[in-house]
Amino acid sequence: MRSVGAGPAHTVPAPFNGPFWYTEDGFPDLLETPSHAWHDNILTGQPARTHWPPVLPWSLPATVPGDARGVYDAYAPGIDYCLRTDFPYYLPIFHPWSIYRIDRKAGQIALLVEHARQNMEMAHCGHLLGHILNNRTLARERPLLVP
Repeated sequence: MRSVGAGPAHTVPAPFNGPFWYTEDGFPDLLETPSHAWHDNILTGQPARTHWPPVLPWSLPATVPGDARGVYDAYAPGIDYCLRTDFPYYLPIFHPWSIYRIDRKAGQIALLVEHARQNMEMAHCGHLLGHILNNRTLARERPLLVP
């Protein structure tokens, strides 16, 4: 499941919270895989609360991105962060209508996928679940959320 995708006090961007089981809530086999970084619609101008100082380990963009390259530049550091820190996955947040609004050919997605393919294994959520089920210790037994 994916219900955690915001920062402190429901701000954006979402910090790098790791996967966890809902054991304390009585659902020991329910896995949460929090999403990370920006909600693309907010990054590109939809009003929302942004956390300061940034909760991401890289700086906020200087301006609101208005094209595919600008959106890519805001998300790509997440791929590099995962590689540098051995974080188990990167799950940025995109909405189809927002992608289309910035680039009708989804150039930002193409750039991110190419960057990821060159540097890490690509996987779908089912693959991630299987990987964590095979090694349950990859997810915490209780949430440890970035404050």
